[in-house]
Amino acid sequence: MRMIAVGSENPAKLMASAQAFTEAYDPHHHVIGKTVPSDVPDMPMTMEDTLRGSVNRARAVFDVVERTALAPVDFGVGLEGGMTRTGDDWYCVEWATVIARDGKISSAPTPGVRVPPAVAENVLGGMELGGAVDLAFGRNGCRRAGGLVEIVTGGRITRLAWYVTALVTALGSMHCDPDGASPASRARRFNTQLVRSVASKGEDHG
Repeated sequence: MRMIAVGSENPAKLMASAQAFTEAYDPHHHVIGKTVPSDVPDMPMTMEDTLRGSVNRARAVFDVVERTALAPVDFGVGLEGGMTRTGDDWYCVEWATVIARDGKISSAPTPGVRVPPAVAENVLGGMELGGAVDLAFGRNGCRRAGGLVEIVTGGRITRLAWYVTALVTALGSMHCDPDGASPASRARRFNTQLVRSVASKGEDHG
């Protein structure tokens, strides 16, 4: 039985991880969730930071559960939500990262959900996204319920399905590589490009 360590205790993220691994492999796995740091802002405001947060969570939970569990960890999973700007609009996106015991790593994002301007304005003013959504739509507990994706789609896409899409894509990409490069090598190249991009932006503003 596979041991899947998820860097969150959020029930939706644990359920999504279990479903994704069932769809990608089989139902023979045990999912354990632990709260671990992302080492990025509480609300990442770029794709780079959101991705980095998911990678950090996947690595951290793999190490934590590996030290404390009775069985070896087979996969570490990190899910990180954030916002990113395109033109005048802000979008909510969740990055999923999966790290395998053999060192392979793969990441994929959910589809982006446009954030209503009133919600984006409150988040930019320091409000947590779930609270801003509750305020705008007259709801309570959005963060633990369906989230913005279910509101925007009228329930046609659930938060669970949103997470599963990214996780299954990450798992599929881990084993599909027509150019011959390993997923770990591609992830390292991608991460290097991200670091260079972030560094160059910093120099531009220096």
